[in-house]
Amino acid sequence: MLDNEEKKIINIEGEMYQNDQKGIEQLDGFEHFEKSYILKYYPKYNIIRTIILYGGEENRLPIGKISFILNIKGEILLNIEAPKLFIEAFKNIFDYWS
Repeated sequence: MLDNEEKKIINIEGEMYQNDQKGIEQLDGFEHFEKSYILKYYPKYNIIRTIILYGGEENRLPIGKISFILNIKGEILLNIEAPKLFIEAFKNIFDYWS
């Protein structure tokens, strides 16, 4: 995802909830893509690597490299340190449906 306002590229790994550790490990494999493509076209942008998860019965806010979880109840659990683009997107969705 491209965040022009913040000058950031958000490189995302999506995984099922039970594969959270696998997703975190896969972030290391993003380096080649980032060097050969992202840094070539967006050299002045910072790159954020993050995980998004779906499934599971979790009801606590995620921490670390996990930006958000969409659990089996349909609840969105957003990390308080998630990229600003995610926070604003979910705020807009929640405001629209409120």
